[in-house]
Amino acid sequence: MKINIRGKWQTGSYTNQNGEKIYTNDCFVESHDFAENKGQTENPQKPDTRPVPPPEPSFMDVPDLGSMEDEFPFS
Repeated sequence: MKINIRGKWQTGSYTNQNGEKIYTNDCFVESHDFAENKGQTENPQKPDTRPVPPPEPSFMDVPDLGSMEDEFPFS
C-alpha cells in the first residue's frame, strides 16, 4: 500500500540524564491520502492472525480496592 504524506520533517537533539547527546527525527503530517487501492498492491499482505498476549502488569495498574476504598480520606 502506498500513502502520500504532506507535511514537514524536523530534526533536533537533546542531552539525556547520562550526558549523552540524543538526535531526533520528527515527521509532522499535515495531510495524507492513499496512492493506490488495496487491490493494486503487488504483494498483498495477509492479516496477522497470531493471538495477542495479554499486557503485563505495570506500575499504572490500580488494583481493585474493594472495601478499603472507604478508608481513604479523599474518596
